[in-house]
This record gives sequence, C-alpha cells and structure tokens, in this order.
Amino acid sequence: MSALSRSAIRQRVATQVATVANMAESPFLSEQLASGSPRSASDGRFSVTVGSSTLSSKQRQRRNEGVELYTGIRVEFLSNFRVDNATADADAACDRGEAVIAAVMGGTSLIDLHLDFVSASEPELVPGNPVTISTLTFQAIHRIALQ
Repeated sequence: MSALSRSAIRQRVATQVATVANMAESPFLSEQLASGSPRSASDGRFSVTVGSSTLSSKQRQRRNEGVELYTGIRVEFLSNFRVDNATADADAACDRGEAVIAAVMGGTSLIDLHLDFVSASEPELVPGNPVTISTLTFQAIHRIALQ
C-alpha cells in the first residue's frame, strides 16, 4: 500500500457523498455546518471532516514505506425538518444517511485505502433552523509518507 494523504481521503469521501441526490458540500467545517446562514444550513448540505489518526500497530516506521494509520472520517449532513411532518422528515434523514453510506462504501476509490463504516447518529434538531443534523463515522486505514 503506497502513501495517501489525509486530505486526499477527505476529498475522495466528499466526492462520493456529492453523488447522492440533492447533496452539496458546504464551504463550512462540520462545527459550523448548522450555525451558518439559513441558506448554508439547508437541506442536503454536508461536510466531511478528517479526525485524529493513530498508528495501526506497533510497527517499525520506515521512511521509504511510510506508516500505516487508522484515521477517523466524519460525514455530517443536514435534512429538512418540518414540525407538521416530523416523522416523514426523520425517515427521509435516515434514508439519506443510508444512501450516503452506500455511496461512500461502494464508490470511493480504494487504491491505497481501506474504509470501514463505524456508526450513524440519529438525526438531531438544529436549534433555530428547520433542519436536523446527522453524523456518519468511518475509519480509514492508509499509509502516509514519511519523506
């Protein structure tokens, strides 16, 4: 397995999430995703964030081979939430999450990368906005260059 930067993993995952119908990447990071303007905090907006990385094992680290890491990847997305149709909107958010999981797991280029799906949160109402936010967590196994 050759080296692959953490930013390249984020870009690959974001590209796949964008293939899901009515999804568009937000210019905001996940912490800011739901706190932006009403236009930016709208249905289908998403953010992909690279989390912390840890060594995959206690291995000797060779400059010419790089080092193998486990890296957390978080996909957060917004879905409409109408008080008069809350159940249907919650179902739609769950269905959208499953579509994102399928897109990421089935379409992301796995050259120099292994992805595992880890968890999905329940849609949570965003205060002050008519949307919910959901979080999907993945784990990437990859190498980074040491030279």
